[in-house]
Amino acid sequence: MRAPLKRTNPRKGPGIDPKWVEISWDEALNIVAEKLADKAEVRLAYFIGAKKPLMQDVETFGTAKKSDAVIKSFMSKILDTSVAGIIDGLSLRRPIYLKTSTYGHFGREIFPWEKIKSNIPNAS
Repeated sequence: MRAPLKRTNPRKGPGIDPKWVEISWDEALNIVAEKLADKAEVRLAYFIGAKKPLMQDVETFGTAKKSDAVIKSFMSKILDTSVAGIIDGLSLRRPIYLKTSTYGHFGREIFPWEKIKSNIPNAS
């Protein structure tokens, strides 16, 4: 089942690593799939050498069906956003990323960040 989520192109430019965009997408996709909000945009801020994000926030554009505290608690269960957690959680050591060079990173269920997590405790 695909969650209804409006896709927007992430900002491209120097210093924007696709894996950070994929993490944000993965979290937003699962927030919408869990029906915590109708729209979600996850923002992460890292700096070089950081093991965990400096900032992690979510914008639901007024469509939240649960409190911000519940949504942020759910986000912490989706994926460990430490560098090691990202590598393990998105299976980044597997050689599947040549496929991202054609047809893009999003909207294709062959990538781990496109899969809805079903083993996350309900955020109710």
